[in-house]
Amino acid sequence: MKIKLFILSSFAAISNFLISQDVSEIEREHYQVETDYFGLFLSYLIPIGAPLLWLIAIIMILKTEFKSPTDKLIWVIISFVPLLGPILFFFIGRKQNK
Repeated sequence: MKIKLFILSSFAAISNFLISQDVSEIEREHYQVETDYFGLFLSYLIPIGAPLLWLIAIIMILKTEFKSPTDKLIWVIISFVPLLGPILFFFIGRKQNK
């Protein structure tokens, strides 16, 4: 029983692969592929820009003297909220220094 199931699942996987190859060859022949530069830009901007923005925010938080030490701690914790934390610090937190 297990051998029959294995053979059937292997046959299904191979046939799906062959069908997808045929469709992609047909699509390449009939449609001209356009490069999506905006999508390519975003695919590099977010993985590189978000950690860079976070790093700059952390450095600025640690260098800034706040009215109380708890403010600094709160901004360090807030900066760990992905992408939104550093942006909040740049717009709100920089105004809270001494």
